[in-house]
Amino acid sequence: TDGQRTATSPANAPSAATRLSPLDAAFLYFDRPEQRLHVGCVALLDGRIPFDAFAAAVDARLVGTLPRYRQRPRRRVFDWDLPRWEDETAFDVRRHVRHVAVPAPGDDGALQTLIDDLFATRLDPAHPLWEIYLIDGLPNERSALLCKMHHSMIDGVSGVQVLAALADPVEALPGPNVPAVAHGAEGGRYSLSTMVDGLRDAGEALSLMAELVWRPSPPTPFNGRLSDARRVVWASLTLDEVLALRGAAGVTMNDVVLAIIT
Repeated sequence: TDGQRTATSPANAPSAATRLSPLDAAFLYFDRPEQRLHVGCVALLDGRIPFDAFAAAVDARLVGTLPRYRQRPRRRVFDWDLPRWEDETAFDVRRHVRHVAVPAPGDDGALQTLIDDLFATRLDPAHPLWEIYLIDGLPNERSALLCKMHHSMIDGVSGVQVLAALADPVEALPGPNVPAVAHGAEGGRYSLSTMVDGLRDAGEALSLMAELVWRPSPPTPFNGRLSDARRVVWASLTLDEVLALRGAAGVTMNDVVLAIIT
């Protein structure tokens, strides 16, 4: 596909395939300073990566093959209908692929502090909701990548596959698990029934997250008021260790990861 979509007008309404699901719309509705709903990952790499070549690779392999990465969600007035994905007419990959350096002394502590600050910042809703930072300044000629993507456009599994799509060889890797985007539009005019359906879907989106947001948390010593600051920490384990834990406890990989995080 060429990423072009027919212009929207009342006589040429966008198809339902371009709409966000109620759950994905809820991720947009409940994004706030103390509750950012983007996900991400950090990759530590051996060797330096030329930024120009890296930006070109992201443009070709990610943006060039997945239309969602050059689209932004457009919300309706008063959110009477679910948001829709629309192409950004002046898309610039370098708005999303950025080059930064770890301040001295460039050790793991300095890297984590930088990532804390970068990860806590909001994704600009006026543009496609993702960023990738190429980070230099680490010892031993290492580099790092910080990937940020809003939860409305991606899940955990597809996030890993997107990172894999940027690695060589591309032909040997499965494509990212991102929903296909319909290009073009179907005919039809907005009507009262369309508005009613939109309001119902928007209400469903809000109710999906409302219980989690407004349900009182049980009183524990760990509860407190959230701020907009974030700390990102990590631990290193071999895959064999994780598989051994999974087998010993008779649980899933996700269970092991959640136990480690806890």
